[in-house]
Amino acid sequence: MTAATSHDANRRIAVLVGCAAVIAGVVAYLWLRHHTLARLLLALGIGKVPLHDYQAFFYPMGAKVLSSPQPIEGFLYSPFAALFFAPFSWLPYHASAWAWAATLLLLTFLLAWESVRPVRRHAWLVVLIVGIIASAMPVLHNHKFGQVSLLIVVPILLCVHFYERGRPVLAAACLMFSVAFKFYPAFFLIYFAFRRDWRFLAAASGFGLLFLVVIPAIAIGPLDTLAFYQDVARQIESRFGSQIADKNSQSFLSFFQRLLLDKARLDPSTWRPVLTVLRYALCAGLLVVTYRLARSRRPDATRWAFLWLLAASPFFVVTSWPHYFAYLPAIVAATLGWVIEGRGAPLVRALVAAASLGAAALSSIFVFDLVGNRHVYSWWGYLFFADLLALLALALALLARRREPVDVAQGA
Repeated sequence: MTAATSHDANRRIAVLVGCAAVIAGVVAYLWLRHHTLARLLLALGIGKVPLHDYQAFFYPMGAKVLSSPQPIEGFLYSPFAALFFAPFSWLPYHASAWAWAATLLLLTFLLAWESVRPVRRHAWLVVLIVGIIASAMPVLHNHKFGQVSLLIVVPILLCVHFYERGRPVLAAACLMFSVAFKFYPAFFLIYFAFRRDWRFLAAASGFGLLFLVVIPAIAIGPLDTLAFYQDVARQIESRFGSQIADKNSQSFLSFFQRLLLDKARLDPSTWRPVLTVLRYALCAGLLVVTYRLARSRRPDATRWAFLWLLAASPFFVVTSWPHYFAYLPAIVAATLGWVIEGRGAPLVRALVAAASLGAAALSSIFVFDLVGNRHVYSWWGYLFFADLLALLALALALLARRREPVDVAQGA
């Protein structure tokens, strides 16, 4: 074994030991703070039932989709999502729940793997990001409810991985797999439209047709597929059509509707249109940055563009639940990696680091527990502000990167 090989092996062992230590530390903290799993689950959301939404929606929908393909009340997903859960329903519930929990743990591992990909040269930063993921309130929230946000975020990050390596068909399959569960990742396609990558868009269209139309039509029939989408649209309109946003939603529109229309009791007929216009203006500005990244010659432009669009999603998406923000550790990893590389002015690097670490802190279980009340944490938009800090960190780093030679960004 050469000295270099021995050094790499020792480094990997150190990283593994460090990751195990921070995960054990988070588990120890959760036990000391909440004492029992039931109390932790109750702190994170309604009820003490593990995998709450899996038990209430995904498992029963998977069990009935082939025999009675109408969405149950509260299932706001595509027929492909229902079909995805059908094999889980072939098991008794407890065995199925363990299988889904194992799937979520695998997805958490993949989230960590893809998040640290740009910074693997920095062992301590890898350990830090793993600790941030293990203690991230959105990730824990996803696990508590057995939700599908990790099943959306991980394929989005894998889309970047494959696209950067010249495999656009696999990248398109990953992105459209996410769209098959929640429609909002479809707005990532605008990046490829800005790039004029018609091959990717053609592949994405094909996979979208396959996941959203062809597979459901074959499995449950074309008329039942259409009826399924119509019923989901009815449920969405009934639940979110006209009311002031749910206190748990962390989107721009939801938070400011709560703040201005509920707390300040301003006239909705005046201020709701103002908020809508402001939201459209902000979304336009966010898309301008996306366009600049799409037209960039930097080899890592796609990764930064996708992180930017993830951070921008609470402005585009009307409802952003806490588990949607499972992407925040990936942004923290990229921005801290840029800081560690020593690029940009010292003041800018300090501001990027502060914003990035602030995003990690506000979205952590530690701050969540410090607030001590999930209703207060959600109502005041802690995750919205964590996302805003992540967006600020990205914006400052992107502005500084404009002054760097193109080849400098290779490792970012």
